[in-house]
Amino acid sequence: MPTSPLPTTTTTPSKPTQHAAQAHILSTAIQSASLTRLQTVLQEICLESPEAYNLACQKLLVSSGKRKRESTHRYEICAQCKQEYDVTQNCSDACQWHPGVMEPDMDEFFADHGPEHGPVEDYRDEMPEGFVWDCCDARGDEEGCEVNVHLPGVGKKMRM
Repeated sequence: MPTSPLPTTTTTPSKPTQHAAQAHILSTAIQSASLTRLQTVLQEICLESPEAYNLACQKLLVSSGKRKRESTHRYEICAQCKQEYDVTQNCSDACQWHPGVMEPDMDEFFADHGPEHGPVEDYRDEMPEGFVWDCCDARGDEEGCEVNVHLPGVGKKMRM
């Protein structure tokens, strides 16, 4: 993920070069922080600053359309393809997925695979091309045979 300068804060150094250096260090710190740490820091910032809270709502929530004061998550994890998507950009062909199961190709790809190499299933993420989808016989690294809108996983609505 590319890093970019961050907006000015109340602790911004007075000189532009100091600001650029601090922005770079902060950007690097964000890139190296754990997901849990980033979530905690964002929640703390939202509690401390009404402006940050409103900005986070604008970036992460969208109106559900049913009621004015009801919002839902802007980003969801698709129940079909398991990828994150923006609910405002969810069109009829946004999701490509396989409804089947990936089976190891023991006849060709893993024909010489012995017990000393460990379980074949351990290679699913590392070598998807060695697996075949049972729904369409496509290799494991090929695009989905089904195309549809993204379907949200378990989502929560919240009142603002």
